Amino acid sequence: MIAEYSQHLPLSRTSLVVSAVLMIALSAGFTAVDLWYVPAALAVGIAGITLMITNPKFWILFVSATLPLFITSSDKGVSVADVLFGAMYVGTLAAWLFHRVFIDRGQLVRDWLDVIVLLYFVCVSSNVVTAYAYGTAPVDWVRQFGIGILVLYYLPIREYFTTKRDLTQLAVVLATVLLIITAQSLLVYRSTIQASVYAYQLTGERLVPQAYAMGCIASFLLLISQPITKKRMLGILTTFLFMVGLVTTFARTTWLAVLFTLLLAHFSLSVRELKRTLALGFVFVVGAVTGVSIAFGRIAQAVLHVIANRFTSSSHFGSDAAMGNRIYEARGVLRYIEHNPITGYGLLTHYQAYDGYIGNSADKTFVHYGFLSPFYFFGVAGAVLQFLVLGVSLVRAYNVVRKVRRTHFAHVIALICFCVILAMIIENITAAIFFFRTAVFVLAFCFAGISIALKLDEEAQCQQLRQ
Repeated sequence: MIAEYSQHLPLSRTSLVVSAVLMIALSAGFTAVDLWYVPAALAVGIAGITLMITNPKFWILFVSATLPLFITSSDKGVSVADVLFGAMYVGTLAAWLFHRVFIDRGQLVRDWLDVIVLLYFVCVSSNVVTAYAYGTAPVDWVRQFGIGILVLYYLPIREYFTTKRDLTQLAVVLATVLLIITAQSLLVYRSTIQASVYAYQLTGERLVPQAYAMGCIASFLLLISQPITKKRMLGILTTFLFMVGLVTTFARTTWLAVLFTLLLAHFSLSVRELKRTLALGFVFVVGAVTGVSIAFGRIAQAVLHVIANRFTSSSHFGSDAAMGNRIYEARGVLRYIEHNPITGYGLLTHYQAYDGYIGNSADKTFVHYGFLSPFYFFGVAGAVLQFLVLGVSLVRAYNVVRKVRRTHFAHVIALICFCVILAMIIENITAAIFFFRTAVFVLAFCFAGISIALKLDEEAQCQQLRQ
């Protein structure tokens, strides 16, 4: 409705001049009080809403293309990037939801997953009162809650990306985004390695492991779902780079989650696809060892040794320093939960817990253990709803995987979503994924992918019946 009229709205020279004068005046006024980025945020928000109305598909692609600037931004304090992206991401999403419900009057809720997700965010929105009562500034709470609510982007994504061509466009944008992040991560990792003197200094760059999990799983399953030919060389190289990027994060839980889910996925694949997996696995291992040897020269053996130790240390829970620190943190959080299990303490509320690295108590706002953090932040009701979101999405993805077996492409999409959601749940053990920049978008793409796979299967079956 609005999209039809918006293409014919006249913009007079007078209105453009008045708008320019007002923007200049606003910029001058806010600059005088050191808030120059406020008019910029307003301009970005208005431009984003206009784009959302006139070309919603391009709006989603634009949001996807700008993700590197958002998900790699600092999580400490309110930066200029936070304000700008908050205006664009949250503002355009809110405008789309309003237009969808009250103007277009289209269907927003399709299944139980939609009901539970929307119910979850409606219920936990009252958490701002609890957080304020325990000392969290409302503006900080809104900023953190705004990150979490971005998972609702799955609603417009599933609305406008319903064909194989649409999904290919979105996949190309997301792959390009992740390759940019990978290049950045590799450069940082290489400089860290070169500056290291001792082996213990060889650490990873913890950059967006959730995005790498999605990239590795999606690219690998798409790759083995088709014959491996010379035309697939770009896909092989992309998958290899994603896996290298994942290794450089040193995120052991993500490594294990990706490996486990890929192994599990093969119970739903053919013997031919299993053979492709073995062949590609051999190529990737040889390529990784060769690449490290060339890139790091004389210290290549030390790098490989550190990576191998990092991976095998995942089973040494008792002696691992990082896991020990997580246990100290969990014990501290549990004491808080015991005193107030009903309402919780609110997002970003500070708590005291022992830190094994400094040998003393530390003030913290982030709870790493993802199955404990919702109890601390939102209380029992909020935690149960959050677990329902994850559980229902996983069950729904599994049911769709079984239902769309007749349509190959839809089956691969559904299987990717199931594996990524399962990997995220596993990662939630050591790194809370809700209200985390990268994770909310990964969940959004997966939630949308479940519905898209179902729609692709239905259309394929209808086409077969017509023939």
